[in-house]
Amino acid sequence: MVLRGAADLNVAVDRTSRTELPCGTGPVLEVDGTVASDTRVVSTAGDLLLGHSIVASGCTGPVTLTAGEHRIRVRSTDALVVEQVDLLPPGVTLPVRASSPTVTSWTATDRSMDIRYSAEQRILELSQNVNAGWTASLDGVELEPVTVDGWRQGWMLPAGATGTVLMSYPPARLATGGLVAGGATALLLLILLATPTTRRQRNSMALAALSHRDPAFGAAVAGIAVIVVGGWIGLAAVAIGLASLRLSRNSSRQALVVSLPLVLGIAEVVAPWPATLEVPVWLAWASALGWLAAVSIAAAGGLGGRWLMSGADGTAQREQRSLE
Repeated sequence: MVLRGAADLNVAVDRTSRTELPCGTGPVLEVDGTVASDTRVVSTAGDLLLGHSIVASGCTGPVTLTAGEHRIRVRSTDALVVEQVDLLPPGVTLPVRASSPTVTSWTATDRSMDIRYSAEQRILELSQNVNAGWTASLDGVELEPVTVDGWRQGWMLPAGATGTVLMSYPPARLATGGLVAGGATALLLLILLATPTTRRQRNSMALAALSHRDPAFGAAVAGIAVIVVGGWIGLAAVAIGLASLRLSRNSSRQALVVSLPLVLGIAEVVAPWPATLEVPVWLAWASALGWLAAVSIAAAGGLGGRWLMSGADGTAQREQRSLE
């Protein structure tokens, strides 16, 4: 299900801005069944949005444990999940953590992050479902993709890596190209429909003669074109369209078969507030509907008449039947 309009409700966020969750809003530390300290969190908006690990600090300072055995529990909140608890002896501080990457650009299909030097191998992770379509590169070298925690998108950063990581989603460009090709096809169909009937009949006659001489070649070219531009969805739409026209026996039903997918395809493309291109499902449907309309128009003879092939010598003879 796609909620149209959600894309336009996005609000730009300064990912470097300081964000603080006051005492009592962070995880709760319990020692031996008793609340020992509330916590607070100070981080950046970018770290919170991307799901990076952040440090929670006790509101009452360090918690001192007496000698002996203790039971320690840290309760997560609805917004924050505890990943690690460090128990340190007095005078020992936490090791220096690798700094979080700085987001320099962020769109639905292209992103970039600046990472600082680290002598150790690291994982650059995003809090989004893993998708094989995403790629990442550093200094022109493609990074190895990994899956973090079974579902999150990530890439391996080699030891000593520093610079800007560029992430992109190439399938979105293919979808955009398909939309452009579909628009060009729709424009061509409109031009053909606007062509005077006699000229369209002559053009249809020439195409009919060519396809009659070598139908296999024409079918192969058409099939390859449909698969390249419309994919398997487009090919399925063509099959449905041809089957529908095969079953129809009068002009009114042909007009309905042609007009319905054409109207639906146009409505899908120009619908207000389309979803983002990150998952361009709506483009696939628009492409399929457009190809269905295109093949329907071609098979119906441009709505101007129906052409029958006859003649034992292989020539195309014309018989135009008036619309019923």
